[in-house]
Amino acid sequence: MEFRILGPVEVADEGRLVPLGAPKQRAVLVELLRDRGAVPRERLIATLWGEEPPRSAVGSLQVYVHGLRRALGDDRVETVGSAYRFRPAPGDTVDVEEFTRLLTRARGAVADTRAAEAVTAVDAALALFRGAALADLTDQGELAGFARELEERRAEAYELRNDAWLALGRHDLVLEWSERLIAAQPFRERLRAQQMLALYRDGRQADALAAYRTAREIWADELGIEPTQALRDLERAVLQHDPELAAPQASGGRRRAPAPPTELVGRGLELASVSALLRSQTRLVTLVGPGGTGKTRLALAVAGELELELRDGVVFVDLSAVTDPAQLPAVVAHSLEVGLDSADIHGAIAERLGGSELLLVLDNFEQVADAAPDVAALLAAAPGLRVLATSRTPLRLSGEHEYPVQPLPVPRPGAAADEIATSEAVQLFVARARATGSDVAVDETVAELCRRLDGLPLALELAAAQSKLLAPAEIAVRLERDLSLLTSRARDVPARQSTLAATIEWSLGLLDDATERAFGRFGVFVGGCSIDGAARVGIDLSALGSLVDRSLVQRRGNRFTMLETVRPFAAERTDDDARTSHAEWLLELARATDAAGNGDGDLPALLDTLELELDNLRAALQWTIAADVELALQLIVWSRPLWEIRGRLREGAQWLDDVLAAAGDDWPKWRAQALGFAGTAALRRGAVDDAEGYWQTMLDLALELGEPEAIARGYSDVGTAAAARGDWERSRELLERAAELFRELGEKKRLSVVLANLGHVAGAVGDLDAGTEYTLESLALDRERGDIQRQAISLNNLGDFAAGRGEHDEARRWLAECTEIAMQIGYREVIAHALVTLARVAKAEGDAAQATRFAAAADGVFAANGTELPGVEGEQFAAMKQQLREQLGDEDYEALREEGADLDSALATISA
Repeated sequence: MEFRILGPVEVADEGRLVPLGAPKQRAVLVELLRDRGAVPRERLIATLWGEEPPRSAVGSLQVYVHGLRRALGDDRVETVGSAYRFRPAPGDTVDVEEFTRLLTRARGAVADTRAAEAVTAVDAALALFRGAALADLTDQGELAGFARELEERRAEAYELRNDAWLALGRHDLVLEWSERLIAAQPFRERLRAQQMLALYRDGRQADALAAYRTAREIWADELGIEPTQALRDLERAVLQHDPELAAPQASGGRRRAPAPPTELVGRGLELASVSALLRSQTRLVTLVGPGGTGKTRLALAVAGELELELRDGVVFVDLSAVTDPAQLPAVVAHSLEVGLDSADIHGAIAERLGGSELLLVLDNFEQVADAAPDVAALLAAAPGLRVLATSRTPLRLSGEHEYPVQPLPVPRPGAAADEIATSEAVQLFVARARATGSDVAVDETVAELCRRLDGLPLALELAAAQSKLLAPAEIAVRLERDLSLLTSRARDVPARQSTLAATIEWSLGLLDDATERAFGRFGVFVGGCSIDGAARVGIDLSALGSLVDRSLVQRRGNRFTMLETVRPFAAERTDDDARTSHAEWLLELARATDAAGNGDGDLPALLDTLELELDNLRAALQWTIAADVELALQLIVWSRPLWEIRGRLREGAQWLDDVLAAAGDDWPKWRAQALGFAGTAALRRGAVDDAEGYWQTMLDLALELGEPEAIARGYSDVGTAAAARGDWERSRELLERAAELFRELGEKKRLSVVLANLGHVAGAVGDLDAGTEYTLESLALDRERGDIQRQAISLNNLGDFAAGRGEHDEARRWLAECTEIAMQIGYREVIAHALVTLARVAKAEGDAAQATRFAAAADGVFAANGTELPGVEGEQFAAMKQQLREQLGDEDYEALREEGADLDSALATISA
């Protein structure tokens, strides 16, 4: 796992972000990463709550630690007495530790006059920052001081890089950076000295002296102090043209890379990494990526970094117009100014390279991929040669280092303003848009546009070019309809890059038939897939590897994805066989998840898997509704656990409406099951009339079909609707009829549901003992079958009955077990019901403040799920909240509800 605190706090596992919970839970993680020893509980509490922690602080801390263990693995957070310690697993990295290691290496390199190596190390260190350190946690007590410490270390890194640049004679780079660094930190003496020296070496003695005067005036006005003796000595040396200030001499005869037309935005880590590879023993690096990721621009930047370090500089060879691999030697010879009249062109090139120390950049090598052996021959003939290739496929030569060039990182949905502002994709779009004269704001609209364009540099630049005519929101709307908007008006842009479509079509033109078929089949996936998913639509490992090699598909951990800007071109080539296979694969996942609810499988893991494929499930439902309604009915019925348990019932209900509308009166068996699900979804959002309508229609259909199990379900569900209306007698009659049928059929899962509902009815009419008896029988069936979803519901009901009897400690025990299971499977709605009962308990004990917090937490979960307490229960809950408001007064009541919005704190109180 990658642990990142140099920016918003994140943990990534094989490229996927791990959910870390609320800010306080993330703050606990930072403290554990900050101090690799045992961190006392008292220190963690002080960080989270300051000098006046709440009474629930210890319990809340335990919940946060438990949450971290669930997210990161139990072994990574160790309990040591009353303290906790972070224990990394093999392969784990922590960005702040990597930053420290790189900075230590850079300091040693500067001391040993290995300035180029120092620049590489510092660049890699600075690239670890993704914005302000701890950007999302600076309000967490002591962490604000730690964030300032990290920013100080970043400033020291910039100063160290300036020293290395000055040693390399790159005062131009020092001047480029000094202005912005000094603007941010005007009182850093070392930055002022570096700026003065760089100005002097640039032949600007007067400006260097003016920079000194500016520093002196600012320090006198703001701090009331004079410059240090060291800075005054530097001023004197500038006045006297001290020879010691002269820049190091560069050797002559170098070849230089072409000057790029625009400034490189972002890519700090990539630039540092590739430069470091070529400075080391790696002689062949291939920048691999799909069209439009900026491989050429990165290669030019690397060439610019290295051209002053290599005795003979850089030779850049553009192969975009070359289609015959046999022409590569002639093109390279021309670039090296080797005569083409030689009978042995290979020998002439080898002789020209001889003892050269040179970087040869081969751009667009996919055009001549079969000429890779010629590159190997060049490297063998010239020991001082380094080759940097850009290609959509690797060269597949021994000693080659493939370096994937990914799209630029984009801000997460809902990201804070500072994360948006520091996003490299946003920075590129804004820089290019402003170059057109447009005043583009850095906001969520631009962030969403960057996400829509996958952070693909070419797409961002083409979209930004439209800013002169269209606002970002208008660009986004038009892109939803047509990618042809991404067109360049610049006359010096290569034809293949004049539109995004041309770039992608150019890539597809290089595919063989088998790979193009696999490309079309991959177009069925939305949000990527696993190897198994690819195989289910007819893409074998060989074809998948070919797509990855050609950068049309990216591997991210154990998933394979396609850029959204590329996927429409694949979807155009997707046939119905692939779409049917795709839907059937998702149906199998859904059925396995449903079976796990009966104890046949790992329900939390299967829910996680199905939720991971949610975008694919949506796509399959959309297609099957139009093309195969029976399959659509099965998909929505079997995926029911996902919609119910994971708080997605509102969306599930919308899909149900669409599927049922498409089904009409056909497929009665599957339609009956879908109607049953629709009734549940309606009831949970408080629409009792709608629920009863769906269930009565289902019962009528079941009676018409004559299927005993469907009939029993119909009685059960219509009885549930009667209970929601408060018609207890009719409800009990229907539920008992259903229970009898389910006993005869041996259908234990449905019998468990009916028994739980009978318990609810008994409790509602005041017979709490009978309600408990029914529910204990239901719980026994749930445990026998290993149905943890139903166990959570029964445990909640038992807590409710205990609360009704005034047995508050017993109620809390039942509810603590309930919420533990519900948290395990992500069953948020059951947690909300448990919170409602806990609010009742707290109110009965005279703790109106805690009752209000619990009620607010329950409301938050219901709202997030798009559900609410139905019928009589909802009325009783509303009445209780009104009583609490009257008891506390409006101001205190609202303040306590705001506190209760922190669900983690509410759960901590339950576990305590």
